Amino acid sequence: RTLYPNAERLKELASIYEKYKLNVFSNPPNSAYFPANLTLSSEPCLCDISLNGISMHQQKQPHVINAAKEKEIVTGGWAVDKEASDVASAIFITIDDELDIPTIYGIDRRDVSEYYKNVKYRFSGYRTSFSTSTIEAGEHKLYLKIISNDGTRYFKSSEVKFHIEHITAAEGCGIVFRDGHWYVDTNMDQKADLVFVYGTASDIPLIGDFNKDGRGDTAIFNKGKWYVDTIGGHVADTVFGYGIPRDIPLVGDIDKDGADDIAIFRDGLWCVDTTGDHVSDIVFGYGIAGDIPLIGDINKDGRDDTAVFRNGMWYVDTNMDQKADLIFTYGTAGDVPLVGDINKDGRDDTAIFKNGMWYVDTNMDQKADLVFSYGIAGDVPLLGTSDKVNHSKS
Repeated sequence: RTLYPNAERLKELASIYEKYKLNVFSNPPNSAYFPANLTLSSEPCLCDISLNGISMHQQKQPHVINAAKEKEIVTGGWAVDKEASDVASAIFITIDDELDIPTIYGIDRRDVSEYYKNVKYRFSGYRTSFSTSTIEAGEHKLYLKIISNDGTRYFKSSEVKFHIEHITAAEGCGIVFRDGHWYVDTNMDQKADLVFVYGTASDIPLIGDFNKDGRGDTAIFNKGKWYVDTIGGHVADTVFGYGIPRDIPLVGDIDKDGADDIAIFRDGLWCVDTTGDHVSDIVFGYGIAGDIPLIGDINKDGRDDTAVFRNGMWYVDTNMDQKADLIFTYGTAGDVPLVGDINKDGRDDTAIFKNGMWYVDTNMDQKADLVFSYGIAGDVPLLGTSDKVNHSKS
């Protein structure tokens, strides 16, 4: 592709491109600014909207975009002037009733013209992209303004919702849970960059990809009930039963297929749901009553392992045969063990939490390479990653 050859036209649109960090390696939009003199038509729209390749058709929950990983929002689809049975004259993306972003309109959509049996719909595709840094964290709405074929009025599409996360830490997040409050250190400087309330003192907090969308979610477990927040609003949008009150809940890739599973540990018995139907697909014995179960890549081979911690001893099963392939001492009775990438090198570390102090072994020599204070006695420590704290600042 080459730069648009019309230099004067590109100069005219420079401020628009700069504001939204639009892609200049393509034709500029049909119109730079939304005309102020157009009236809104009450006629229904005929269009489709996608965000970063995901269709928003029949959307039920806001689409979550992690700004730390997705640097731009690509909006595309197709739209026509249904009343005229023809293409529109221009399409704009409107965000929060404030920002009107121009699109490139006229992209070939043979599929649309064939489906509706109208050759005039052939070039009805649109596309634009803008930087996620231009949008504040939180929930937003987006819709199309479709300018009629004759340019005298416009149609408004149905709204779609999306949620922007602006957590910029590359890997590790240290977290302590205290009486329902989550204190999240996103850059490992032992200061809470993010604080929110989700749960109560009697709940067990968890972090993992519950809905298997590639992004982490926060959850709490209470007496066999799981309350999962997949959106980031600190409200449970998914609630289900799996386990009984005395179980210990876990989240991690137990079957090593690349997706997180949920599990419960009960007196040495592991019950694992790998499909999300809240029925145990895998059941095995590993450990005894009183052990603390863990899931994480302890041997640093890129795949999660199952382990139990018992009075300072770690018993790690790296190949799912319910036998300890690694046994080592790190910590003492009463310590809280953790597994996660604390030093941000892309590999999990082992750690123990004791009365607010973190002792981290980054190289598997059972010696603390990192020691720091974050939290107080009685806190529940957790480790997540930048994409596993699905919340904006509150």
